[in-house]
Amino acid sequence: MENEVFEALKHIEEISKKVPASMSDTSLAWLLHKPGVTALMMGARTKDQLTRNLKCVHLQLPENIIKELDNVTDDIKKALGDNLDPYEGKQHSRIK
Repeated sequence: MENEVFEALKHIEEISKKVPASMSDTSLAWLLHKPGVTALMMGARTKDQLTRNLKCVHLQLPENIIKELDNVTDDIKKALGDNLDPYEGKQHSRIK
């Protein structure tokens, strides 16, 4: 799955330039546009990093950008399947 992740990151970088916004802002804003997502867990280590991450709340992504991000992450979603932890086998999955 490592190849899928690096390929998706390359595309996310290109898409972020179109927005224009940082990869993190674009990615976080994309997640906020997903149905059912009401909150994000941001792993900020510093106040500055948190301040930068919060910009995503005000970033409105056009529908075509959302679809592009959905498409470039399809291979990762397929590889993960219903298991959110790729290092944990299905027999120990937290998703039943």
